[in-house]
Amino acid sequence: MKRQQSPTAWMLKSYMNRIHMQSFTELAAETGIEYRNLMNRINNPAMFRVYEIRSLVEVLGLNDDDLNCLVRGGEYVTTEKITNFSRISNDPDRAEPKQPAYT
Repeated sequence: MKRQQSPTAWMLKSYMNRIHMQSFTELAAETGIEYRNLMNRINNPAMFRVYEIRSLVEVLGLNDDDLNCLVRGGEYVTTEKITNFSRISNDPDRAEPKQPAYT
């Protein structure tokens, strides 16, 4: 049985297809991230290091929404879903938390 890929893997594969990159082995070589580390980070995106993210952005050209998902270590969210999500809500349970006042 084939192992199911993480949402992060699908996101990265969509970018890899755009630049005709065929495998994560090739991505690892292009970014300078050791293959095993890349695969571990893909399965647990919160563990990506800043230099690794910078390398992925440089090689793949990640857009801001996908970069945000990668940095937050969350599930892959398509741009469509992000544009449908409103940060401003009349529902107090969904309202954005207030920022602390600095003195």
